Amino acid sequence: MVQETDNLADKFTYDLTELNDSLSFIVSLSKVTGRHIKFKQNGALAVFRNMRSFRTYALMSQVAKDSNPYEVSLEQMKEIANKESEGFYEIL
Repeated sequence: MVQETDNLADKFTYDLTELNDSLSFIVSLSKVTGRHIKFKQNGALAVFRNMRSFRTYALMSQVAKDSNPYEVSLEQMKEIANKESEGFYEIL
C-alpha cells in the first residue's frame, strides 16, 4: 500500500514538473533601459499570458510600445522577477 502511494507521489511530482516546463509567458525588454518593463503602480515585473495580451497593453503604454517582447518559461520569468523586481511580478 505504501509503495502505491509513493508511485502516485512520483507521478504527481513529474506531472507538476512537466506542467511547469510547458507554461510560457511574455516579458519585454525596454529599448531605452535594457531592463524588463515593470508596472509603474507597484514596481512588479510586467508579465503577459500571451502576445495578444501584451499587444493590448502596448496600446495603452508607451514603455511597452518601445520594448521587445519575447517568450519565457515559468522558471525564467521567476528568475527575471527575482533579479529585477525583488521577486514581484504581475500577470495580465
